[in-house]
Amino acid sequence: MSDLGEVAVLPKVVTDKPVSQGFTVADLKAHLPRIRAQNAGRANCAVVDLGAVSAGASMDSPGFEAAVGDVGFGTTVVVGPPQVEADTGPEYPAYNAKFQFESFTCRRAVGDQWGGRDEIYWTAGVRSDKHVASAYKSLEFGAVKEGQTRAFASVDKVVFDAEAAKFVAGTVMVWQADESPSAFYRALMGFIDAWMNKPVWMEITLGIITATPGAGYAGVAMDVMDYAFRITVDLNEAFRNDDLSCQRTFFFDRNALVTMYNKRDFDGDFNGEGRHTLRVKYAGERPVFPTGALKYLTVDDGATAWSAPVSLGWRSASPASLVSFGGKLHCMYVRPGDRAVMWSSMTNGVWAPPQRVNSWSSDFVPGLVAYKGRLYATVIALNGDVLLSTWAGSGTAWSTTTPLAGTAKSDRAASMSAKDDYVYATYFTYNWQGSGRGGQTLYSSDG
Repeated sequence: MSDLGEVAVLPKVVTDKPVSQGFTVADLKAHLPRIRAQNAGRANCAVVDLGAVSAGASMDSPGFEAAVGDVGFGTTVVVGPPQVEADTGPEYPAYNAKFQFESFTCRRAVGDQWGGRDEIYWTAGVRSDKHVASAYKSLEFGAVKEGQTRAFASVDKVVFDAEAAKFVAGTVMVWQADESPSAFYRALMGFIDAWMNKPVWMEITLGIITATPGAGYAGVAMDVMDYAFRITVDLNEAFRNDDLSCQRTFFFDRNALVTMYNKRDFDGDFNGEGRHTLRVKYAGERPVFPTGALKYLTVDDGATAWSAPVSLGWRSASPASLVSFGGKLHCMYVRPGDRAVMWSSMTNGVWAPPQRVNSWSSDFVPGLVAYKGRLYATVIALNGDVLLSTWAGSGTAWSTTTPLAGTAKSDRAASMSAKDDYVYATYFTYNWQGSGRGGQTLYSSDG
């Protein structure tokens, strides 16, 4: 081939091979590290802004959809903010995660059947850090035409229903059926099972979870791209009976699954030989966050050394908030299990038994501030409501709960602050004014 001179459509590593030898799949895999380096930043590998998805934005950008259409596969990583510090409790409590396929819409037929009608089926391999599900294959959808939306049967929906703690990841494929024998499908399911049991899923996904935004994500995203590409290469090499239209790989960490729990449905675009939009539903439990032992330290005015940590004897599912008010130190935290928002105060070095604030429950650190003779607290409820209450300085009763954001919801911690003659509550909502995500600050001079 080298005698033909430079061939624009093929790289030199291919054209240098003798015709009798050829360029094999094994050669391709051997060159994957260099391919990976050259392809950093490819448009068909996306790290999704979880905040934008919470606000109702599409998970797939137009550029990503176009890029997937060019190459027939793509990878999507959906993660929350990186962990700053691990606690001393069970860092990743388990919960039951469940994903199911609801429907798909044919936006462009594969078109190799008479009259533009396709025989479509879906396959998937899904796993968590706790469980590897058996390979999934849907029933076949006959005579699928462009513009049609087809629903998955109730007995054919669930692709994952098992325990998870750190993440759920999977690869999803849409196929055009060509009357393949049953042996073909058995082999395909075996292939997916083998891929999902590879240790690399744990390595890559834990790399994503612990990476820092920006450059940190870029490296692990390319690891994801590398292995998604390997899956595609292996599929096309081993399974030629049916046509693989498009394949995508998804990763969800625990933060992302909280958003999926609240949002429930999301759409994925499969832009390959044909083009199909798959609607997926998260039907599992709310992910559980870690708990840790609460401790505090003190430092005297003018001193530079802090005291040794003092244990409060309580455990919390969030960081604690501390504020000095009325000559006492006040602590607010989230009790594990029922996620109750608890409050205690310290007088002369002795902490009072914790009391629940109203009937609040939350996953996020409460906001707490002292202002004009009152203690102000705000939390994000489990359903996303932004709540406010005050304490007048005596007894254990807090004021009636006041919703701050109306029908808007939040999936981030709120904060309270006071400056000069004003008290401020700051929070984010993911359906601000019915659509977009936005930061909100409310303030008052009289409470």
